[in-house]
Parts: sequence; structure tokens; C-alpha cells
Amino acid sequence: ALGIFTILNSTELYLGLLFALICISMGLFLFTPLGKKGVKKIIGKYADKFHGFSKTFKELLLHHKDKILINTFITLLRPLGNALLIILIFKAMGLNVSLLYAILINAVTLIVSLVPLTPNGQGIREGVGTFLFSKIGIPLEASVAMYVIILLMNYATGIIGTSYYLSRKKD
Repeated sequence: ALGIFTILNSTELYLGLLFALICISMGLFLFTPLGKKGVKKIIGKYADKFHGFSKTFKELLLHHKDKILINTFITLLRPLGNALLIILIFKAMGLNVSLLYAILINAVTLIVSLVPLTPNGQGIREGVGTFLFSKIGIPLEASVAMYVIILLMNYATGIIGTSYYLSRKKD
């Protein structure tokens, strides 16, 4: 929400903050007894599949704070790394993008790509990212080129990793 409102119209940042606060409040409400009852009603016969989730979640919070801290660190490090890669690719094209915009647009495109319309969100991520980058003055061609470069890098890494794994497995 913060990313969308910051990029599309910076005067509506307060609406983005309010929306984010509402989402966080609703998420926390799900862990109250009333919220649990509501979720059980909504998911109906599948509620038994989630039996023990709350207990496990509390156990994790109480006894595994170090693992949560490591996970949080890695979770924050990934968007930063992706944003730096985006900045580097745009720098190679002679364009400047701020770190904040690269992080925000990367986060928005990640969330949008989770909608299961296409395999791995391909096309959707690039379309939304290109649109958002155009809002901050990046030419459409440069945005598309950046996403193609990242896609090729991901495929190359996947092919190299799979080849290495398969070659090591035979030994």
C-alpha cells in the first residue's frame, strides 16, 4: 500500500499508511478468539486442517526468537539485493533510479506476481513494474529491457544450478 500510494500520488501517502494499518490490525485480529471463530466459519470443513496453528505460532514466538530474527533479516535483505540489481541494470543503461523507488516497485511487483493468473506471475510482474517505473520517469523500453535481463539471469542461474545438481547426483 505504501509503495502504490508513494509512486502513484505522493499526496495520498496518509491513505496508504491508513490502509497498511488496517491490514496489520486485521491480521492481528485473526489471532484473537473472536477472529479464530470467524476464520473457522469462513473455511468451514477445512478448519481441522489448521488445528494447532495458533499453538505452533505462539511456540515459535516464545522459544525461537533467534530463528525469527534470522528470517526477518533475510526477508529484508532480499528486496534490498533485488533493488540494487535493478539500480545496477538501469545505471548500465544510463538511467538513475533511487533505492527507495526500486525497493517499493520491487515489493509491489512481487505482491502482484503472487496472483495466480500466469505461471510464476510472468508478464504481470513486468507489466506492473513497467507501468510504475514509467510513473517515475523511466522509459518503457528501459523497464522492459531490465525485466528481460533479470528474467534471463534467473533462467541462466536455474539452468546452471540444475545442471550442477544433476551432475553431482550421478557421482
